[in-house]
Amino acid sequence: MSAFAAGGVYTNMYLRAMRGEEALMAESDQQQGQQQANPMQVLGRALTDIRKVQNLLELEYPDQGDAIKMQREAGDLIWHEIQRLQQSQQ
Repeated sequence: MSAFAAGGVYTNMYLRAMRGEEALMAESDQQQGQQQANPMQVLGRALTDIRKVQNLLELEYPDQGDAIKMQREAGDLIWHEIQRLQQSQQ
């Protein structure tokens, strides 16, 4: 069974993507203090993480077309929701 099929690829890619973000997240958490993130911030962070995994898949596992397609679709759904929320606030 391949590492991809076993789920190891996602775990490794997620860990690699998150390493670079840990310092930024710690700094951001300190800056926010007790504030709760608003829905736009949560969606923005989710979209960023989805796109990071999508990019890693495209670069390192280009033969995993279905996984890349699912990441793209998930990112697109979040992006459309962000746009909808922005329009409703205007």
